[in-house]
Amino acid sequence: MIETGAWSTFDLVRYLVSIQANLTPQEFERLRQTSAFPKEDRGKEQLAAGSRWDVQRYKAEDLYEPIDIFRELGLPTIDWGADIQWESTSNNGKLLFQAAVEDPNDLPIAQPGSSFHWV
Repeated sequence: MIETGAWSTFDLVRYLVSIQANLTPQEFERLRQTSAFPKEDRGKEQLAAGSRWDVQRYKAEDLYEPIDIFRELGLPTIDWGADIQWESTSNNGKLLFQAAVEDPNDLPIAQPGSSFHWV
């Protein structure tokens, strides 16, 4: 699936959760610095691009949780997919929160369930 670009954000994050225990601190930092996540409401951009590989991607720290309040404010939210329920307290949500903060000591401020931006 990765060769074709057919992985959804959920698929990617689920895979990362499954290997998280094996990631070195350097590999996790590389993940934090990688623009790997598309944002919601790409509409025309996605149609024009034609493939998932052509979609602009962002670092986790540059996106907000895919919840209604952030959408209503017009903020860039991670494209989690329409058919998959976002759960900030799930392992997937926790991994994205970790990937979005610079210092692990910042995690208590940016706890899942808060309305705090991932940064």
